[in-house]
Parts: sequence; structure tokens; C-alpha cells
Amino acid sequence: MFNRKRKIVVIGGGTGLFTLLSGLKEYDYDLTAIVSIADDGGSSGILRDELGFLPVGDIRNCLIALSESKELMYKFFNYRFEKGSLSGHSVGNMLIAALTHINNGDFLKTVDQFSSILAIKGRVLPATLEKITLFAKLEDGSMVKGQAEIDGYKKYSHIIDINKLKNRARISSVFVKPEVTALSEAIKAISEANLIILGPGSLYTSIIPNLLIKGIPEAIKLNRAKKIYVCNIMTQIGETDNFSAVDHLRVLENYLGKDVLTHIILNNGTAPEKLLEKYRNEHQELVSPDIDSTRKLKVIKENFIKGNQLVRHDSEKLAKVIIRI
Repeated sequence: MFNRKRKIVVIGGGTGLFTLLSGLKEYDYDLTAIVSIADDGGSSGILRDELGFLPVGDIRNCLIALSESKELMYKFFNYRFEKGSLSGHSVGNMLIAALTHINNGDFLKTVDQFSSILAIKGRVLPATLEKITLFAKLEDGSMVKGQAEIDGYKKYSHIIDINKLKNRARISSVFVKPEVTALSEAIKAISEANLIILGPGSLYTSIIPNLLIKGIPEAIKLNRAKKIYVCNIMTQIGETDNFSAVDHLRVLENYLGKDVLTHIILNNGTAPEKLLEKYRNEHQELVSPDIDSTRKLKVIKENFIKGNQLVRHDSEKLAKVIIRI
């Protein structure tokens, strides 16, 4: 009998998606990453503003994570020029932009070609091929335009402007302009998935932007597969200050709907005090795993922390838990 691979779809953006895919690719599943295209900072922002391309940074990271030679590709594709007119640009972004130009602006064709070049295990899809701008409405009624501004990254750099964020009002809601429709291939992947995963990643700027694309939340809700949310380990200044796991889930359900998720994965481990103190100096704290299992939601708590320099998910541990599910 024909034995079709079970299909896993992961939805998000940023370094969280890179971590998750790095672990999952070691298993024999049909993987699809659906990636936010709201990024307008750093090298991606420059290429978006000056050349009119969709942002490529998160797409690049997913391609690297799924490639056969991840370590070499990570160093090569993520290498950033430090001087001259190319300062701040990564090699990967430049290559993707060049091939998109050769393909007369066909971004999806470019991503598929790079997938072949890198011999990736799985497929990477942008949530939409239409250009969008992310907006955040703050609790004081003011508005912030652009993912980089919401994140608090200094323009075209990867340095967080803590002074800009620490006294800013909390985010009330986010939305995109214009309202756009999801890529048909992304909807198909979600509809056929045996497992759907959201996160880890920045709640308001990596995960939720995908749920603001028409067709994506609807497809997630219609699929009867298990649906997992991987909650962040640390809070994020300007986005999730003082958030516990309950707060993350509450916000996510505002955009996805209640009782859609079947599982939530939480970290209950801790990191060395010296490292935590470094994060506290940047107004970040461990996310309290304050959710217990209910009849409709299975909660999984384990120590997922890896590393002594940064607090990140251990990709192998995370993948093992997901495969068990």
C-alpha cells in the first residue's frame, strides 16, 4: 500500500521558526513553513523600500534551517557586510533579491529555485505575495506603523532601542494594510496538514501577522488536525512585557479564535542567574507557565532552555515533544 508522509505545517517567522525547523527536519515528515512577510527592518527593509521586493529575511532563515548543509549555509547566507554601500546587507538577502530580479519579480519561483539549490527538506512559502504594512494600536490610543517600529529596532539595524520601548504604552491590537488574501499554496498546505504549529516567535510581529492574512485563520480552524502553540520562553520588550503564558494564549485566541488550539507547549526550566540578569537589564523575563490542561487544551511543560549566551528553545527537545504529539 502507498505510504504517504504525514504533513506538518509550521506558521510564524523570525529565529523561532529557524529553531523549530532545525529540529523537525531530522524526522521523516512532509514539512511546510508558512512565513510572515511583514518585516520592514534591516536588510529586508532596504530591499523592500529600494527595489520593491517582498521581505526576504525570514524566508532566508527557513531555507537555511531546512538545508542539508545548515551550518555552512548559516554562515554564508547570514554573513553581513560591515562596510561601504552594502553595509548591513546579508549575502542571502542579496542572492534572493538578485534571482527575483532575474525571474522578473516572480518571488515564489525564486524561493522554489533556492529550495532546489540548497536541497532543502520541505517547502517554504510566504503567507501572501502581496505587500503589507503592519500597524499596532497602543493602549493610549496612539498608532505605530511598521514591524521594525513595533519591534523597536533602530532603522535598518538589528539593535533594539530599549529607551524607545520601555516607557511606551502596551499594544492593544495589530492589523495590516491593505487587507490581502493568502497564497493559495499556503491555504492548501494548511488544509492538508496532519499537524499545525504556531510559534515560537514574536507574538505580535512574527506569529499574528500570518493570522491577519485572509484565508489563513479560516483554513486553520476548518482543519480537524491537532494544532500546537509553542509559547516563547522569554517576554519581549515592547510586545509582551510582563506576559505570562496565559496572556500569550489570550492574545493569540483573539486572532485565531477560542478552542482552536489542541496543545500548548511551555517551558518550565530556568537559565543561569547571570544570563537572566542580562535579560532583566533589557526588560525581559522568563514567561511563567501558568496554564494547566483542560478538556479542550493539552498543556505540555518541560525544560526547553538551551545555551549559556542566549535563552532559546532546544530544537531537538522541542522536535521530540512535537513528534510525540
